Amino acid sequence: MEVILLGTGGPRPDPRRMATTTLIRLGEENILIDAGRGVMVQLSKAGVPLGSINTVFLTHHHFDHIGDLYDVMLNSWLHGREDDLRIYGPPDTERLVNTLITQVYDKDIAWRDQGEPTFGGWKPVVATDIIPGPVLDTGRWKISAELVSHGDGLDMSPAFLARWMCLGFRFEAEGKVIAISGDTVPCPGLERLAEGAVEARLPRLRGPRPRARPVVLLGALRASRRRQPAHRRDGPGRGGGRLPLERAASPPPIGQVVAWL
Repeated sequence: MEVILLGTGGPRPDPRRMATTTLIRLGEENILIDAGRGVMVQLSKAGVPLGSINTVFLTHHHFDHIGDLYDVMLNSWLHGREDDLRIYGPPDTERLVNTLITQVYDKDIAWRDQGEPTFGGWKPVVATDIIPGPVLDTGRWKISAELVSHGDGLDMSPAFLARWMCLGFRFEAEGKVIAISGDTVPCPGLERLAEGAVEARLPRLRGPRPRARPVVLLGALRASRRRQPAHRRDGPGRGGGRLPLERAASPPPIGQVVAWL
């Protein structure tokens, strides 16, 4: 099992890094967490067959996490995706995906589906709204979701908050755990994601790759870095493990990032 950080940036364009996206590779399976700016270009740079992407999990609906979701849907098809593309995310994911397919890119899809038969016809995209709890168990791997705190600290209206949900995911396979949470500050949901982990780290792009087992990726703790010092705190305790949270390093030169990938 391999974890590749395809993007570690935020909503503002940065030539040194793409927007938030993480890839989990398990044999021939490629699972995306979020689909931020540049995801398909980064996958191509990493040597991942674009047609092999068939499962996406979304943490939340900020545009730096879903901005290139349309590109995943279309280019995975154009590059030979054979199966349905399954997309799981917080409530409103179904509406968002259906809008892209039926109102934004409907003419493009019809053009290539009807006019370029070499693509083999449109391969469906199936979106599913999810809430905290078990999400999917394939028999080879399973994933569950927890409600996490985005940490924006803004005074949002009750009407907005009723529609808002930010999720973290716990991916389990081969006796390992990968916990991923986008834009998260320390919160009970994050601790539950990391429960039983012997060691957890926010991986740095500078220097050698972290080799924690289980691996816990805490997404981009941008809110923590803006408002708080780096955290070090005890983990949930049930596994007796520590949960060291490390401040992310400044981005290395792009050549080093490409070499790391």
